[in-house]
Amino acid sequence: MKKRIFALMTAVVLVLALGSTLAFSVENRIIDEAGIFTQEEIAQLESLAEKYSAACGLELMIVTKESTGSMSADWYAGEEFRKAGVTDGALMLLDMEDRYAWLSGTGRGAQLLPDETMELLLDLIYGKLKRDDFAGAAEAFLKEAQVEARRASGELMFPRMSLVAWLVCLGIPLIAAGGFCIWVVRDYQFRDVQYEYPCRQLGRVELSQSQDIFLGKTVTSRTIQRSSSSRSGGSRSSGGRSGAGRHF
Repeated sequence: MKKRIFALMTAVVLVLALGSTLAFSVENRIIDEAGIFTQEEIAQLESLAEKYSAACGLELMIVTKESTGSMSADWYAGEEFRKAGVTDGALMLLDMEDRYAWLSGTGRGAQLLPDETMELLLDLIYGKLKRDDFAGAAEAFLKEAQVEARRASGELMFPRMSLVAWLVCLGIPLIAAGGFCIWVVRDYQFRDVQYEYPCRQLGRVELSQSQDIFLGKTVTSRTIQRSSSSRSGGSRSSGGRSGAGRHF
């Protein structure tokens, strides 16, 4: 009897845990508080976020807000990670009042997507943000973030291409190189001809004498005073997160 009760309780716990995981995967990756996405776009982005998150091992999220108020976008990104229970992930935060985009990574997401990579991702989606194509920008972020994360982890050593694409990429250079080699061989024919230049008849050597005079040297020394104060650089994000932002 005790074994049956223990087995039943274990099954209930597993079901609840699985249910919470599925709910997070389906409902909480796209948080559209600003209301800039249609229902169809949200459904599409949810599907892509789930797909790309599973592909790269990071929780990828999209968050939109009407305004971040007096708080920084980086602070809100940290809050969204905390509320969602995400320890390894990346998100795109859009502040619609200031028209400001902030990309942030936390945990393993910060390691695989450092500040420099976030700047690159901003470059890729900036045009869509300027055109108010927010759904396109979100889709591009999800896709490119997982690609960069997989590349940083060593999973993508080379871009994925079909067999036909590989044949085209390898075949064209090989054909061009082969054709060039054949042209060189046919043009020059590489005949075994020995040619000796008549240096005794046509050559001439002229020698002249030169002299260098050392006049002196001048050495100038200068002491450069070190500044006692120094500016400390740092990441644009805080709390162990990576990040980059830009107005659009």
